[in-house]
Amino acid sequence: MKRRILAQFILALSLAAAAWPADEAERLGALFDREWEMRLAEDPLFATSVGRHEWNDLLPSMRREELERRRHVWSAMLDELAAIDLGALDEGDRINAEIFRRQLEDRVLDHRFGGYRLPINADSGFHTDLARLPRQVPLATTGDYDSYIARLNAMPRYFGEQMDLMRDGISSGMTVPRVTLEGYETTIASHVVEDVEESVFWAPFERLPGTVPAREHERLRQAGAAAVRNGAVAAY
Repeated sequence: MKRRILAQFILALSLAAAAWPADEAERLGALFDREWEMRLAEDPLFATSVGRHEWNDLLPSMRREELERRRHVWSAMLDELAAIDLGALDEGDRINAEIFRRQLEDRVLDHRFGGYRLPINADSGFHTDLARLPRQVPLATTGDYDSYIARLNAMPRYFGEQMDLMRDGISSGMTVPRVTLEGYETTIASHVVEDVEESVFWAPFERLPGTVPAREHERLRQAGAAAVRNGAVAAY
């Protein structure tokens, strides 16, 4: 009888021990999932690039209060990660957890030191990334085109927020070296065109796919021309 009870007790302990790493792994996986979904929602351009299209009509918010809110969320995630017993994880999960920790710490520190004030560097920036938008977004349905048009119309707001951050950088003496920006204006001026059909952002409207009903073509072209002119060109 005692042996049976002891055997059952040992079995119960074994099962509990086996379940503990799984619980910690589940906590870690849930944290990964929440951070990933947050990243997609906060950066619609990144979401589009990885095949998630729920936010294809949006551009990121770069308002200061939004940046601060994200920092608080990343800090809270670091606290949550610290509460997970990494010793109860297998080697793969421990490595993933350490990489994840480093990523969160880098984001928090980048915010602390004002890295958001430098949205451009010597050879690229938020404005050059957007120039690839016509080739990156799905454009097969009427909804796809409406989303693309919405993004073009959001560009002045997005550019304005980025410029506000750069002005903060100038005020605080935090800029990229001047010499690295020689000739940089061509990456901007080339998008300031008189004729919208000369803009790279107009390309999707030149020939709409057969999957878009013909009755929608004229509306989309008119809306697209206005969005290119008052959105993209105005922003640049």
